Amino acid sequence: MNSIHKIDYSQRSWDIIIGKWLREIIQISYKNYLQIDYALTNYNINKIYSIDYKNYDLTVDDTLSQTFAFKNSEWLFSLCSKLLDYLNYKREIVSNLPQKSFFILSKKKINSGHIKNKGKELFFKIISLMRYFVNTNNYAVIHRTYLPFISEKMLELKFFQIPLKWPEIEVKYKERNQNLRSNIKFSMQNVIDPFENFLRINLPNLLPTFVLENFQNIKKISNGNLYPKKPKFIFTSISYAYDEVFKVYVANQIKNKIPYFIGQHGNNYFTKIHQNYLSELNCSDKFISWGVEKKPNIKSSFNFKTLKKKIFFNQNGKLIIIFDHINQMTSDLFSTDQSVFNRMKDMVKVIKNLKPDIKQKTILRLNQSFYLDYFGMKYYDLFKDLGVEIDNGKKDIDKLLKESRLSFFNYDSTGILENFIYNYPTIFFCENNFLNGVNNEYLDKYKILLRNNIMFTNEEKLVNHINANWNQISNWWLSRKNQKILKEFNKGLNNKPYDNSLNNLKEILI
Repeated sequence: MNSIHKIDYSQRSWDIIIGKWLREIIQISYKNYLQIDYALTNYNINKIYSIDYKNYDLTVDDTLSQTFAFKNSEWLFSLCSKLLDYLNYKREIVSNLPQKSFFILSKKKINSGHIKNKGKELFFKIISLMRYFVNTNNYAVIHRTYLPFISEKMLELKFFQIPLKWPEIEVKYKERNQNLRSNIKFSMQNVIDPFENFLRINLPNLLPTFVLENFQNIKKISNGNLYPKKPKFIFTSISYAYDEVFKVYVANQIKNKIPYFIGQHGNNYFTKIHQNYLSELNCSDKFISWGVEKKPNIKSSFNFKTLKKKIFFNQNGKLIIIFDHINQMTSDLFSTDQSVFNRMKDMVKVIKNLKPDIKQKTILRLNQSFYLDYFGMKYYDLFKDLGVEIDNGKKDIDKLLKESRLSFFNYDSTGILENFIYNYPTIFFCENNFLNGVNNEYLDKYKILLRNNIMFTNEEKLVNHINANWNQISNWWLSRKNQKILKEFNKGLNNKPYDNSLNNLKEILI
């Protein structure tokens, strides 16, 4: 990249810019490589129906587009077709032309479910006028931290700054340049592993356009007047992932020794094996966690999302069942499309076997992925005739929680950590092999939840627990035994915020 763009960015800068994309493209490619190799080695397959990958361009524009492309059947089948060709098994292959020749993300579709807060918008319109009268070039960039809105603005004030909303630019991408890509060659010297060989051959045509054809434009935008020229520091919990202009801005600023801090924005960072090597853990000066403290650069703080928030459960309320996104499940390294389908069938069994009076008080919190086509089916169809209320994901989750007595997740959700802070009755249901993906140092925490009916891997045991405790949820949840278990689980992993938490966060940043 340095050679192509005639710049001298460090490896750390490039990790900030493209590290997330690179790790994810390797993971999804490797997962499908292993599945195809296993299937063709272990099963008597004579004929394969495949998409003609030569008529499909796998290049996407940016990291967010790539995340959605992984869940697009034509993009994924074209990648598999390319892997199949590379593996060169002697099978009859019937190739079909793809319906489209490339994947492009509809930003309108993503934003369609987003509810704008008119009060916040008005606040920023008024306050942004002050930028014309105040020099903000030395302001700290405190941007999308996952702190509640008021708390984030209070943090800015603690640094004697006017609270601001830093812009997010929607880049207008130019098309790919095949001549440019044909000049990119990765060394094959001493490459023994066949998958790595595949990767090095195909990376030039997989690289997203934001780091090649559109990089100079993005660099120019990031060097403009969007952000401070010499910020005190940069702190975000979200923008490091998908905001390409922001990432290039950070890559430029770390060359000037500007401190770069990333905050935790969800669970699994330290508990799951596949999260151990994330870019944000490696390339930030300090990673500010919700409870974990690890040398040299991980500092312990508190669960950002729960600061100044309290949610109480309704002892006579409903059962809310919160589902993971189908696209998240299908891209999980430990899942196959068939295992996702089987998990959804297990959820149907759970709902069907609830007592009638519980079913009458059950809300299924689905999300937009249940209404889309995933590999030939819409998962909403599995649940629409079960005789329970369905929420399509647009209602505020806090309002649903206030109506409920028990929160039930069908996956290991960030919401579980939030509920544990609120001391809100919560159970969750995971696949049988869940513990195989947990880091050893956190296995005992999850095993205790499993033994004590907070976590489940068996649908029958789960149903029996709900049916038996429905009329006494608060007695079960608030028992001395359960409260001790929650305290031990949270310890060193999921810290509860306290009165002085924001000041302590300020000290970490200083």
